Amino acid sequence: MNVKPGFPYVITPHRVKKYASHYHTSEKCLIVPIKVFGGETSCDIHWQSDTGEWQLLQDKFFACENLEPLNAMLEFELYAVWKKHYDSGLTISEPKTTDKKQTIF
Repeated sequence: MNVKPGFPYVITPHRVKKYASHYHTSEKCLIVPIKVFGGETSCDIHWQSDTGEWQLLQDKFFACENLEPLNAMLEFELYAVWKKHYDSGLTISEPKTTDKKQTIF
């Protein structure tokens, strides 16, 4: 899979427990690739602890094949964390403003 740095991902379902155990995170995590090295990527990991606090691990490696794009409709909390910390506004098209009046027929 082609992983894009800076975009939100989650761990594929068949690898969630493996990575959660390895990195001592919860099974529901936001993964944000920072640098891609062939078939692996260095990532930031965001997850919510048992106390409700958001945690961050940086520079952790994942196989690109074990990541899938985050579905913002299903994981809106994770999407909000990504939007707050990483979205530069380039992924969302802003409406253009003009000084001219528009006539609607």
